[in-house]
Amino acid sequence: MRTGFCLYFLPFVFNLFLVSSFFLSENLIAGDLDKYKIVHADAVSHGGVRQELSGNVVVEFGKIRLKASRMVYDSSKSELKAWGNVEIVDPSFKLFCSRLNYYIKKSEAVAWGDPRLIFIEEATDGKESKTILKGVQIRIFSKEQRVQVFEDVVLVKHKASSDESGAIEFRVQCESMESLRRVRRTTFKGKVMLETPTVGAASDKAIFDQLNSRFYLLGNSNAWNYSLSGDKVNSVEGGKIVYFLKEKKTVVIGNVMADVLPDVKTGERIIPLRIDEIK
Repeated sequence: MRTGFCLYFLPFVFNLFLVSSFFLSENLIAGDLDKYKIVHADAVSHGGVRQELSGNVVVEFGKIRLKASRMVYDSSKSELKAWGNVEIVDPSFKLFCSRLNYYIKKSEAVAWGDPRLIFIEEATDGKESKTILKGVQIRIFSKEQRVQVFEDVVLVKHKASSDESGAIEFRVQCESMESLRRVRRTTFKGKVMLETPTVGAASDKAIFDQLNSRFYLLGNSNAWNYSLSGDKVNSVEGGKIVYFLKEKKTVVIGNVMADVLPDVKTGERIIPLRIDEIK
């Protein structure tokens, strides 16, 4: 079943791999999409500039598949809206939410209702690495190559694993996040918590420098190691803390205070995925 109206649908897909390309790719077609296909809908209604699909909606755009309970396209406003168990699947990513609004002329999208983005890196030896991003609301600005996430933000880099139970490489939690592709920088604000297998850290604000694989922790910054039993040890505070992701090295700059136990052995711990991070 095909329809006649044209959608310039979702040209905002991005690779949110913090350690690699970290942002917008061109996986979704941003042009002539009048050849999309309605795979299934219990009901399809037309009303002038408005078309509505309802009941187990499945729509395909090339390699992308959209599922929802209901979808409405309004050509007069150039808006597409989807409700109810919304799921968008592409070979390199998945988006889940309860509601999605896409403003076609602005190339902007808003997802809310437990939204989460799962980005899948190329599999090696049957294993896949994933990056999981979730919050209360996710806003995507394609033209500006910018993404914002608000409230209860969690960003997880999942280690390569043959199943969903593998440990994570790092987890960042905060109150808001903004990522800018052009400058390869992501800013985390509000009660920032960074977890890695070897180091934990907290600050008011953190900046991730993708080009150099570094986290800059600013404002009430502190960091610590973990003992072999998983306890926090060797805590440090300073005006600024820099964590080198690849080198697993921490540098503290300005107003340094430290509480170090030289006889305590430190090591790596396994950080499992949480239940709410698995989709």
